[in-house]
Amino acid sequence: MGYFSNGTENEIYQEQWCSRCVHEGPQDGPGCPVMGIHFFYNYDQVGSTGEHMKLKDILGTFIPREGIRNGKCTMFVEKKA
Repeated sequence: MGYFSNGTENEIYQEQWCSRCVHEGPQDGPGCPVMGIHFFYNYDQVGSTGEHMKLKDILGTFIPREGIRNGKCTMFVEKKA
């Protein structure tokens, strides 16, 4: 599951991946739907029962875990220079 323990971790991830992705929207636009769902549901996935596990599975589909880190988003498409 993709999980961001704090805002700094999220900012680092966005700099590493999102800033280079075609799905990153303008600052005043709708932005990336993957980051949108992580923003709204990130902390709701904490837990080990029913709905928490479903949410972990859904969010993990987009941003898989690689060990203790968040891996590359499955929707990542690098911007052309």
